[in-house]
Amino acid sequence: MSTLQLNGANIDYQVVGQGPVLILIPGANGTGDIFSLVREDLKERFTVVTYDRRGFGKSDLTEPLPERCQNAYDDYRVKRDSQDISELATYLSDEPVYILGTSSGAIVAMHVLKLYPDIVKNIAFHEPPINTFLPDAIYWKKKNEAIVDDMLNKGLEEGMKTFSNKNNASSEDLDIMSKTTAQDEEAQKIRYEEKLFWAEYEIRQYTHSDITLEDLVKHKSRIFLLTGEASTETFVYEVTYYIAENINIDVKMMPSGHFGYVQQPQQFSEALIKIWL
Repeated sequence: MSTLQLNGANIDYQVVGQGPVLILIPGANGTGDIFSLVREDLKERFTVVTYDRRGFGKSDLTEPLPERCQNAYDDYRVKRDSQDISELATYLSDEPVYILGTSSGAIVAMHVLKLYPDIVKNIAFHEPPINTFLPDAIYWKKKNEAIVDDMLNKGLEEGMKTFSNKNNASSEDLDIMSKTTAQDEEAQKIRYEEKLFWAEYEIRQYTHSDITLEDLVKHKSRIFLLTGEASTETFVYEVTYYIAENINIDVKMMPSGHFGYVQQPQQFSEALIKIWL
């Protein structure tokens, strides 16, 4: 593992493989180890970069979050996450890079494309849970407020039930979201606190951040929309197809569901390589 010292955080990252640079952006879990299986299958064709987003795993914050982050819809963190990707990409490559963001990581990827298009060769949005530009955005905004309220006031387990009901998430997806690789009690406590951090500072802020369809359509030749074959009844599946229909690009079907890169890593990597190379 290596560390890139940036303003406000030390970003922990890992590089394996050969070929063009591919940066993988994790979602709610925040840590690059979620890609440990698919990374092994991608490294023969890509120089794969996985990392812990700031505030998660080993990417420690070196200064407190700005006070503005107490605003439930402040955009500091999602834009800071996108800036971290830009700085990491520039540090590791002299050429534009491939980027794949999954779940809320796909929303980060959208901000990367909007704010730092010059670093992007091709970019994949895998099941982004964004609602900003949907016709019923206010409905979904209120749903997310209910999820956060339950997580922060009733506990993470109760909040995840609300999350599941809202998103039509499968039991398999929820198991992966709830799973921790931490072995000792102290490490498990840290991971639990990180999930609460995600609830307080991401669920509302990222899903309702300032991305428009116009932001996407101007770069649509570099955008690849991905969704899982088993995701057909989920909110993120509907979002993916709404974007596709409104910016007039195809959706690429990927193996399994929201965590296809965990459940079927070899098939997922093969599908991604076929799309890009």
